[in-house]
Amino acid sequence: MRPEHKDRETALKYIYHCEAQGSDDLSQDYQDFLVRFGSVMNTSFCHDLCFGTLKNLHKIDKIIEDYANNWKISRMNSVDRSLLRMGIYELLRHGTPRKVVIDEVVELAKRYGTSKSKGFINGILHNVAHNVASKKTGEVDVHRNE
Repeated sequence: MRPEHKDRETALKYIYHCEAQGSDDLSQDYQDFLVRFGSVMNTSFCHDLCFGTLKNLHKIDKIIEDYANNWKISRMNSVDRSLLRMGIYELLRHGTPRKVVIDEVVELAKRYGTSKSKGFINGILHNVAHNVASKKTGEVDVHRNE
């Protein structure tokens, strides 16, 4: 297993954990999370996925709602929501090839999501990658209608 896959898995768990816990002290919570769940993988990639995603939640959520036709983000399964948030952040901020990001997030959806998660996440990430990430400007605040 590639280190980036493990980082994405840890980031998914942390992003999900933060939503469930509603923690305000993300920095301390992150260290506690890594210790408690036995993940000593505190790489800069994992750290950036966690904190970059959480820092840009409102912007990312707007993108999700723009591309999730007839779905409010509040109605989505929390694992799917966390996967989409992390995937969109990585598509917009990292130099990782779009196909790799989508494949990795879909693999995590197969493992942690429902039977419908894989197709749902694949469709949204593919559309975001095609329409938004290809025009990325380094900012996360790019939306479908702009």
